[in-house]
Amino acid sequence: MADITEHKRTEEELRESEARYRCLVENARDAIFTIASDGSVGSLNPAFETITGWSRADWLSKPFGPIIHPEDLPLAMEVFRRVFLQGETPPLFELRLLSKSGNYVVGEFTITPQRQNDKVVSALGIARDITERKRTEQALRLTEEQLLQAQKMEAVGKLAGGVAHDFNNLLTIITGYSQLLLRNLGPSDPLRAEIE
Repeated sequence: MADITEHKRTEEELRESEARYRCLVENARDAIFTIASDGSVGSLNPAFETITGWSRADWLSKPFGPIIHPEDLPLAMEVFRRVFLQGETPPLFELRLLSKSGNYVVGEFTITPQRQNDKVVSALGIARDITERKRTEQALRLTEEQLLQAQKMEAVGKLAGGVAHDFNNLLTIITGYSQLLLRNLGPSDPLRAEIE
């Protein structure tokens, strides 16, 4: 009788644990997903829909490749290979995902292999939408570049102003000497004709 009671208590704890896990996944703001060893999408939480605009049904059981930006696909395939063939958990990485609107959102990904009998059978991942952060970083970079450009232009202006000032000083001296020389030369002096 004690065995049956213990077994029921264990089953109840397991159900409660699964319910907490499901609640956490379903209410997370980051996309949580699984990828099967054949590259198909195994599961997606509701945050995927919020981030991309796609319905989860649009991607379940389909290969993940078409949603990845073509330029990012080699990285995605390398990560997939490392997870499934080498059993590695790669460091954070970024990929652009196609949204339903046709634009791309930037995700910061973490992915880890899921093993069964020491064999990687799937991968569990989390993707955080960092699109706004990337836009802000880009805007700051542009602002910094514009500031540097303005500083360069100001420096060039100061340099040009300094050169013009020095040139004017030289020209004033040359003009002064020319006028002094003209006063000392007679009206019929051949050098006077060259100076004037």
